[in-house]
Amino acid sequence: STCQAEADYLGCTPIVACGPPDLDFCRHEDVCTSVPAGGACRIPCKFPFFGPAINTSCPDNNTDADEVPSLGPDLCQIGCEDPDQPPTGYAKVNGTWSCASGWGGQAVPVCVLNETD
Repeated sequence: STCQAEADYLGCTPIVACGPPDLDFCRHEDVCTSVPAGGACRIPCKFPFFGPAINTSCPDNNTDADEVPSLGPDLCQIGCEDPDQPPTGYAKVNGTWSCASGWGGQAVPVCVLNETD
């Protein structure tokens, strides 16, 4: 029997794209499903949210397909339009909400997101 040495090489791994960003896709458009190694992508806010897009990037020499791209700050804010008619108990005069006559308290408009599937 003959023994023979054979060279084997270790340590080099293919450069791959990062996986999808870890974001709430109710707040953000579902873009940038993968970001190429060394690449970047901008993720806009999704209606009814508004604000600047999030910048995301993947490291130049990424070798981990599960790597989550780095994300810039999330500045998406929710925005709601005023109703055509004020709800019962509320009044809007010169752009300012208040309680209607016969109602007390301080009117505070809030925007609530109702998620549906």
